[in-house]
Amino acid sequence: MDRYDWYFEQLVTEAHMDQAFGWAEEADWLIRQNAILKRGSGGSGDPIGAIHWGGTVTQNAAPDLNVLVSAGACTDPTGRETSWAAQQVVDCSVDYLAASTAVTTPGEEKYLGLFALWNRDLTDPVTDGNGLTVYFKQYDSFILRIVQGAQAVSATPPPTPTDAIRMANILLSFGQTQILNSDIRVDTAGFLRDDYVRVTGINLSNFIYGNPANAIEQLFQYIDLYSAGTAISFTGTSDWHDASGALASSNVSGAINEIVADLAEDNAGSGGEWGSDKIGSDAHTTGGGYADLARGSIWDQLVSLADDLDGHIGGGAPQHPASAITFTPYSYLAATDLQAVIQEIVDDLASQTPGSSGTTRIGARGILDSPTILSAGTLDSQIAALLTAINARARKGSSETISASWLFEQLIRLNDENAYIQGEETTSHYFPIFQHSTLRGRMYYNGIDGAIVITYNAWWDQSVSRWKYDSNGEESYRWQLDIWGIAFARIDSSDPNHVLAGWTDSQWTGELQWGRGGSVATAMDAFARCDPTLGYSYYDQVKVCLSAENTDSVSQVITDAAAVSWHSKMPVAIVSGDISLTVQGVSNWGLGPTVLFVDEWGAVIRGNSGSLAQGVNAYWYGRVEVDMTV
Repeated sequence: MDRYDWYFEQLVTEAHMDQAFGWAEEADWLIRQNAILKRGSGGSGDPIGAIHWGGTVTQNAAPDLNVLVSAGACTDPTGRETSWAAQQVVDCSVDYLAASTAVTTPGEEKYLGLFALWNRDLTDPVTDGNGLTVYFKQYDSFILRIVQGAQAVSATPPPTPTDAIRMANILLSFGQTQILNSDIRVDTAGFLRDDYVRVTGINLSNFIYGNPANAIEQLFQYIDLYSAGTAISFTGTSDWHDASGALASSNVSGAINEIVADLAEDNAGSGGEWGSDKIGSDAHTTGGGYADLARGSIWDQLVSLADDLDGHIGGGAPQHPASAITFTPYSYLAATDLQAVIQEIVDDLASQTPGSSGTTRIGARGILDSPTILSAGTLDSQIAALLTAINARARKGSSETISASWLFEQLIRLNDENAYIQGEETTSHYFPIFQHSTLRGRMYYNGIDGAIVITYNAWWDQSVSRWKYDSNGEESYRWQLDIWGIAFARIDSSDPNHVLAGWTDSQWTGELQWGRGGSVATAMDAFARCDPTLGYSYYDQVKVCLSAENTDSVSQVITDAAAVSWHSKMPVAIVSGDISLTVQGVSNWGLGPTVLFVDEWGAVIRGNSGSLAQGVNAYWYGRVEVDMTV
């Protein structure tokens, strides 16, 4: 500390007095600064200050962009001490330059640094002999300052000013309107706290600091490093039970490994030892006289137990009768000892008494089959169900009349569903419906897609997977009814594919399809419209929707169009007169839609909304129907 030595009759000036106080103050600061530097920086690279107490940063009571800093005291990196006696509210919506701290880009973030700085409050102004204003009293004070870092996808905190203490880092994201405790990060590597633990010790390469939990954690880390190897010495003196010798290792790590190895010994080593020989065990007496164990090693007692168990199982003494083993009655078993229970089980399973026969004691899972289903129950109930089903089928095979519906049910059941049309020309796999001369009508069931196929002068030869005719001089026809509608195909007798060897599915010609529409134009509806006097008629219908939305600032007329496709191609071209539009729902739609274009594949429907006000939605939806006769 520098000083003045004032002398007798010296005129002491204001500058002399100010300088004397300044040197004293600087000396005080330097003492604190040296004390902080001696305690270490913790490796953060920031200027180091110290928080003596308090200064905890938390979210506001009603979370917003303010944070609370509890009362506290600290010393900045230059040794200047400052404190505040009451909790402080710090506005984080702007920094100390009054610039907004908001994150302006989605997906990015920024850190705010909250710093404490020493300040001097100037009070008690007076006018000196030169007419200048002098603040006679000057008190130590503080400033809590917000400094914002750079905005980035992965932001970093702003650096610490050389004359400040970092109290906390605060992380902000895009659109954030509240600061929570989870956003507040306290960097204890940037300052020291007097209320933290600091430990030094012999042979520790660095000091330990932090709150008590952190200090204990670091201390255990040093202990782990210290004791993981051979640093803790050990001298073995005690021998194992088998007198194989004391532990030879000279450190704890080796001794533990030696213990594990000795106990794991399986007589394969050079010493011919067992791990169980090394462990002693006291004598054990059960009081029953069957298997008392003498004092010795674990191995000795295991051998004794094994000998006793072998004698018991092998028929030697000691043994006891099954009647000596008690049993608690359970379910239908009423006996109270093992001998009686076994006899009771055999008797019950052999019983033929109605209602309590052996089959009533055996459970059986359910079997889901068709037409006979066996419900879960007992073996007795399922035998009865099978007998009932067999008798029902036997009656149908005797003198009773077999109905067509029952026969068709059997036709479907006999189909093993492994090919497009199953079976060959046998009555097991098709249903004959009529015969004219040598020509026959047949009905097949397609087990793959559930279709009913009716043929005339055509039958399916499973052996070559082809259709064949009854008579070469007649045309062959096929009708197919499935969930999609009705399809008709034919092949002329003059067709080159209409040969004795047969033809494939793809070689049928003149295929027409009906239906394949919604609930109105069902397959049966389409079939009903076929008029033999007019050739045939075709009907189909599809749904269409037109919509519009005016996003302009003024009224607009908006045009919308939609394309629809028939469920199958029309056999001939169609015209607009075959098309009709049926409205099913409309909102704010000005002009009804019209048919812009149509052919055998589909149609294009167009309409406009009329004058549509700003921000208004409009729609029209309904059916597009084609109904034509060829």
